[in-house]
Amino acid sequence: MKPENAVKKETGILLVGTLCMSAVMVCVFLLLHRFSYTVVTGALLGGLAAVLNFFVMGLTIQNAVGKSPEEAK
Repeated sequence: MKPENAVKKETGILLVGTLCMSAVMVCVFLLLHRFSYTVVTGALLGGLAAVLNFFVMGLTIQNAVGKSPEEAK
């Protein structure tokens, strides 16, 4: 199934927001002198999981809306 433009657009917005907030989180850890590689790893893996979850949710909703009530059953 090909994602619609709305799903792509909203996922892109979420990706940018996640990257910005992850950068803020990393900066806070740097300022508090608690920075390590686990901070970056957690930010990357957590952000990836959030964006992937949102994208799959968008595809699922797109698929459900495209079906008639008889097909959905």
